[in-house]
Order: sequence, then structure tokens, then C-alpha cells
Amino acid sequence: MKKILLLSMVSVVLSFNTLNAAAADNWHGNWAEPYYNAIIKYDWANIFENTSPDDTLKKADFLVTLQKAAGCVPGSEIANFQKEVREYPVVFEEDIFRDLDNHWIKTEGWLDAAINWGIIKTRDYGGKNYETLNYPDNNFIPDEPVTRKECFVWILRALGMTGATSSSYMPSGTLLPYSDCSDASGPLINHFYVSDQLGQIEGYPDGTLKYNNIATNAEMAALLDRMLRVMHKGEDAAVKVCLKGAGQADTGYRELALNRPALIDNGFVYAPVRNIYETAYNDIYSHGRLQFRWQSEHIEALGFQYGNGKGMSCRMGVARYGLEGHMGVYDEMFLDAPWKLVNGEAMLPISIQAGSEPLYKLKTDSWDASAKKLYLSISAP
Repeated sequence: MKKILLLSMVSVVLSFNTLNAAAADNWHGNWAEPYYNAIIKYDWANIFENTSPDDTLKKADFLVTLQKAAGCVPGSEIANFQKEVREYPVVFEEDIFRDLDNHWIKTEGWLDAAINWGIIKTRDYGGKNYETLNYPDNNFIPDEPVTRKECFVWILRALGMTGATSSSYMPSGTLLPYSDCSDASGPLINHFYVSDQLGQIEGYPDGTLKYNNIATNAEMAALLDRMLRVMHKGEDAAVKVCLKGAGQADTGYRELALNRPALIDNGFVYAPVRNIYETAYNDIYSHGRLQFRWQSEHIEALGFQYGNGKGMSCRMGVARYGLEGHMGVYDEMFLDAPWKLVNGEAMLPISIQAGSEPLYKLKTDSWDASAKKLYLSISAP
């Protein structure tokens, strides 16, 4: 009996290895083989196992795969934080996503998380003002194959570039390097432009983008690998961020416990903004907990409320933000670079140049390149 059981186990292992080898053979020599090899090591990429490059994925399956790859998953620490501070709960307009009431993507929280991070916007699929993906029938159609344009748009938003797709971001007179985009909506063209600038998308040899086509597994593997490279560019766990109150002695610097590693890119350190401001207002100035707001579905913004009816409203993906008074936004301010979203965490761009002001009341004091330490000071609210 033991011999039979052992032989059965060996047979299962051999069969599994045979399937994996067959899948690898399917990708061997394909243009996307390097991308497949780069992502298949991740648990979230197991959906591509035992597949061929020309296979496709259902819309729901790709969305969840993307969320796992980008760290935008329900139940995670950052997801729970954003849900706690979300100013407006996810409320579906009447008849929006009416085909998802009992679908696992909604019942298991994936859709809510995707909307919370701005990856999915209900206005793309109907409601009062549908745009970008231009689906007027109010259905998500989760079990149909995902299209190339959905992949492009969702991935760009997972990178935190939701605010960078307004018409003001694409320079006037700029033409896309693709010959078949003239019929695309304005917001969709802006998505294509930003994605192209990031090196996230590529067209076909004939100069077309074929954005309405169904995406193949080969194309999805390439897009996901590029997304990870863009998202984690310059990531360095050795970078330390230190903060003190303005006017305090240098002995007052506190090394921040960062929720995720900082990035160094083109003269900027990107660090989790909530770690900086929570430390400032909770520990340095003891003003009580800083009130965050997350409004991705409405204005793609991360907001702060720091007392006396004042606060900030920051638009993800662009280099500007507003200072708020009792009557709303009253002063527009500018960052030195756009925000980034890394594994769901809002990362503030901080210039390493001494004297720069990355955000309201925040100042760069110095950058120790050898120790990889960034020293900041912040004024009281």
C-alpha cells in the first residue's frame, strides 16, 4: 500500500513538472518570453502558468492579478487605513455594475479596493458622465476577455497617475505616435500619452495601438513587468528619512519608521507621506492625530486636515496641490515632481536640494549621500 501511495505521489509530481515544462515551452522563443520569465516567480503570476502567449484572461481575473502585483489588495494594512480615512464611501450609482451584485470580484472586496485606489472609476462604465473607457451600458462584464485599453488605463492608475490624465497634462499640439487613436476619447488619449511617456506601452510594427483589441497573455506579461520596473525604480531600503520641528536643534531629528522603502530617482527621495505628517503632528507637535482624507473616486486626491478648518488637497500624479481654508481651496501650490503610488502607498517627492519645500510647511535641510540620510524640518500648523 505504501509503495502504491509513493508511486502515486511521484506520478503527481512528474505530471505537475511536465505541465510546467510544457507551459515554459509554449513561451520559449516568443517575444514576451523575457517578460514571462521575469514575472512568473511571483505568486500573483500563477494565473499565467500552464498557458500560452496567445491565450487571454477574463476581465475580473486580470484586474485582481494587477491589484496583487501593485499591492492594492483588500484587507491589507494600507487598504484598511485608506478605508478608515476615506471621506466618501464607495457608493455605486443606480444600475452601475449591475452585473456584479453576486460576482466574487465584488463580494470578496476586490472591486471596492480597485475603486478606492482609483484603478476603477464608476464613471468609466456609465452613470451621469461616463468617460475614458466609454462603456455606456453600465455593465462591467467581468467574465469577458480584458481589452488592451483596460490594461493600459488600469495599470497607469495603479502607478498613481490618476490625476496626470487630465487634458492639461498633454501639451497642446502633441500627437500620439500611433495612427489609430483619432477616434479615442480625450481622457483615453491622455492615458495613452502618459503611458507612452513612461515607456509603459508599445504599439505594433505597423504604427497602430489597436487599443480595442483583446489583450493576449504575452501583452499582459509585458505590461505587468514594465509596471513593476516603473513602480520600484530607485527603491532603496538603506535610505533613511529624519524629521524635526522647525527651529529645533539638530539633536531633535527623529528617524522615521517608513511603511515601505523609499525611492531615489532623479534628485528626489520618495517617501510615504503619511509617515512624515503623522510623526510631525502626533509626536513632534502633539496636536493629536492628523486627519487624512482619501477621495480617489471623486477628485483623485489625498487630503489632510490639520486643524482650524485648514488642510491640503493633493492630486495624485501631478505636481500641484491646494491649501484649503474655510471656503475650500484658496491657494494653489506646486510640488517639484508628481506623486507616485508604490504598492498602494502615496509617496511624496522630496528634493534632496537643501532649502527646497517639498510640501506645505515641510523643508529639506540636507541630504547625506554617503549615509543615504535625508534631513527634513516641519513647522507647526
